[in-house]
Amino acid sequence: MNRHTRRWRWVPLAALSFMAACGGSDDGTGPNQPPPTDFSLRTVGGGNNVPDRFSSDLWVYGNHAYTGTWGHGPRNGNVGDLVYIWALDAGGRPTRVGSVSMSGINTVSDVEVTSDGKVLLFSGEGGPNGGIYLYDLTDPVHPTFLDSALATNGVHTASFGEIGGGRYVFAAKNAPDPALLIYDVTDPADIQPAATVPIPPFYGIHDTYVRDGLVFVFAWNTGVIIYDVGNGMAGGSPTSPVEVSRLVTGDAGLKA
Repeated sequence: MNRHTRRWRWVPLAALSFMAACGGSDDGTGPNQPPPTDFSLRTVGGGNNVPDRFSSDLWVYGNHAYTGTWGHGPRNGNVGDLVYIWALDAGGRPTRVGSVSMSGINTVSDVEVTSDGKVLLFSGEGGPNGGIYLYDLTDPVHPTFLDSALATNGVHTASFGEIGGGRYVFAAKNAPDPALLIYDVTDPADIQPAATVPIPPFYGIHDTYVRDGLVFVFAWNTGVIIYDVGNGMAGGSPTSPVEVSRLVTGDAGLKA
């Protein structure tokens, strides 16, 4: 999975009681709380249910889950050009109930659903149609296409952010000319470019995280770069990001 910057939450998908990433829990305890002393993950059912492709990212909303597929190295001759849709029963057991396909990519690199459950976002890379795609989730099993924005060489991750009454997508454009791409998706059927922020080409961006009007960019060898896009501390906005801080990591770089 690419999504490593989530708040603690239990996700029962693919028969797994799964905790997705870090950043504090929904009960108000922060990341400084000591870890549990008796903790383990266990399989509760299912598994071996995607034999045709490798799985990439996942997002759970309500009783449905959406998983990407990875295909830089094909599995059984198939590339990662599908988003699979899963229905979750009361115990979390997933049943595959649909899919969304997109030609011209070989990996669905990121998947996310808006906080209101109305729009599905996925990013694609590895083909001429790399970029971001938005789908209406009025019927969560049968998403309908809304709009797309292509980016040369595709994007590695994409995240929603709600700022100043608008909704935006923050995307990590792939090398050799990496950049933070910001799109205004307030009208999801009419994606509008908002800003492009070049990133040093030491691979580029591996992930992004948006919170309180700040965008955290995890830029491999370059380190962590934080931009004000509406927080107010530096007068930045989604159309005019302002860098407020940077932490340069060691030679090994940073994988968010």
